Amino acid sequence: MTQSEAIRQIENWLLVPVDFDSILPALVVLHSTSEFDEYVSRVAEAEFKTSEDIIQDIDAYMAKQGTSHTEGMLAIEQKLEALSGRTRQLHKELKSRSGDVLDMLAKRQQPKTEADRRENAMKSYMEKSRRNDKRSTSLVPQCLACHATLVMKEENKVSSLGWVIFGVLLFFCFPLCFIPLLIFREKQIVYTCPRCGRRA
Repeated sequence: MTQSEAIRQIENWLLVPVDFDSILPALVVLHSTSEFDEYVSRVAEAEFKTSEDIIQDIDAYMAKQGTSHTEGMLAIEQKLEALSGRTRQLHKELKSRSGDVLDMLAKRQQPKTEADRRENAMKSYMEKSRRNDKRSTSLVPQCLACHATLVMKEENKVSSLGWVIFGVLLFFCFPLCFIPLLIFREKQIVYTCPRCGRRA
């Protein structure tokens, strides 16, 4: 909380002095400033206490916060110690496992003959080509009936808004009813099969 926020909070509290404990943090923020004495006297008047009583309440609040702060710090330090112990344990486990991994890599069998190397190279090539085939065919639309690659066509059609306006003008102004059919057109992309002629 900044000094200006603390002053604003105290001023609001002085307008409606409800809960004295709610402004103690703001008074703590102003403790080492020049406005402290002024606000302590104003709060004392609102609480019907003396300035010394307000200062004692502030000191008690600061002591309470200090003890709760130190208790919180002790709890945090204990958690950090527990975490560091766990970190040391994990580090030891990781060292032992890394040795096992290195042993496994050393024991890994390399192809012994030229034929084995060729066979491994062919397998890896086939796997890569299968993956590439899946990628390329998944992006190309195909006909559901004959599995041929579909051809894309653009068609201009009258939009639904054009048909609605046509229907309205048909009843109210017959000579102008065909104008929306010319104006309200939309492009549609249609996929058709070159073999069987089906639309998708």
